[in-house]
Amino acid sequence: MAQPCGLALRGSPPPPCAPPSGPTAARLPYAAALSATNQPPSPPGIEDLRDKREEINRQILKEDEEKAKARLRRRAAQPSPRAARVARVAGLTRPPRFALQIQNDLAVLTKRLSHLNDSIARKVASRNEYDKTISETEAAYLKILESSQTLLTVLKRETITLTKKQQPQ
Repeated sequence: MAQPCGLALRGSPPPPCAPPSGPTAARLPYAAALSATNQPPSPPGIEDLRDKREEINRQILKEDEEKAKARLRRRAAQPSPRAARVARVAGLTRPPRFALQIQNDLAVLTKRLSHLNDSIARKVASRNEYDKTISETEAAYLKILESSQTLLTVLKRETITLTKKQQPQ
């Protein structure tokens, strides 16, 4: 069984294609692009989706770095066990002024970490939706290209058959 032009069986390279000619080529410009490179062109608008996905991915990486820095600052702002012992030994019942500042800093950093975690979760969900949309769009586009290539093959075969019937024998 002959393999349609441009369609590859699993594990085999696609067969070479002759560029379409005649009125078919004018109506189906993507067919010429497919046969010229044996690679289907990207679906219209897919690059915009990829760019938006990459921008979200960059934002996720940036916020992950910021989250790591905030965790380090939070860890550094926590009072050490030694400081607590010194305060007890000194008989301090009320925390010193710097301890109140540390508590405020901890609250601010904890709030910032929570905000970053929420933002990262939303962006990861958005990035996953972009991935899904891109893969579904590419799959649908490839099916359309395969169908159009099959149609071109059938059209070519029927044209040859009709031409043979019209020739005097």
